[in-house]
Amino acid sequence: MEPMEEETKTEHTERSSGWRAWVWENTGVAYDVAHLNRADPFFVKRSGVTWWTEIRAGTVTFLTMSFILPVNALIMSIAIGEEHKDDLVVATAVVSAVSSALMGLLANYPFGLAPGMGMNAYFVFTVVLQKQVEWQDALTAVFFSGWLFLITTILGLRRFVLSCIPRGVQLALSAGIGLFLAFIGAQPGGGMGIIVGDPVTLVRLNEPLTVEGNYDASKMWLSVVVLILTATMLALKVPGAPLVGIVFGTLIAWAECWARGPSASALDYPFGECADVSQTGLNGTECFCYAPERVAAIPKIDTAGAFSFDFIQKK
Repeated sequence: MEPMEEETKTEHTERSSGWRAWVWENTGVAYDVAHLNRADPFFVKRSGVTWWTEIRAGTVTFLTMSFILPVNALIMSIAIGEEHKDDLVVATAVVSAVSSALMGLLANYPFGLAPGMGMNAYFVFTVVLQKQVEWQDALTAVFFSGWLFLITTILGLRRFVLSCIPRGVQLALSAGIGLFLAFIGAQPGGGMGIIVGDPVTLVRLNEPLTVEGNYDASKMWLSVVVLILTATMLALKVPGAPLVGIVFGTLIAWAECWARGPSASALDYPFGECADVSQTGLNGTECFCYAPERVAAIPKIDTAGAFSFDFIQKK
């Protein structure tokens, strides 16, 4: 055994006594931060990987989960208001960044954390719209539920509840969340457009559409090609397969509009007529590209602390 490993094991043994051992055994809260060292930060070398692998994996994780930034803001703005959409984007980004950083620093797990798609839909459509609860009151309930969840974790109740759930149900929950996200991605609008709503069967496959000049059809077929390509590379264990698929689809969309121009483009992304910077396409047509007004700006946090206890008085 290497000297560093012996030293780390000794430190871990010393820390695994007294109240710290009780915390670990009863709550699962990690207190050992031996991975925060200069010799081998986050035990990357010990894990048999390289920093380049970790950076590449982190990039893929970010690209695959970054959809939550606009989607969560879009869903939450239905209840809170369109004027607060920028606030919601900032809140989603801050919560995701802080949670992911704490997961890596404290637990040494390469997990990306972000607001869940199921809870935001429940918040908007069930609590606010259906139950007619003011969104400020609902946010207050979310705030206290977060503290309640933290307390149950510290007291060990969370681990006890999880131990009562059968292993099969736990695996089914993970699979169900994956299917739910796939269902959202397959829908039209911001998704692939493979499925559409149906008054009889609720969901059906989208009808074949002509690609020529049809944005929805072009986006659908491009998404299908990228999906098949990515799945094939994953099956062949190609390194960075999700990232390659994302880059491939993006370049195809850019090149198509750049070559044909916005008037003849079937995809019309990321170029559009509403931009303020124009360039010339490969075939001589005028092609407009989106140009951000600024690279960075002071984030809006107008909704921070927008709690309300009026629901107590109403009772």
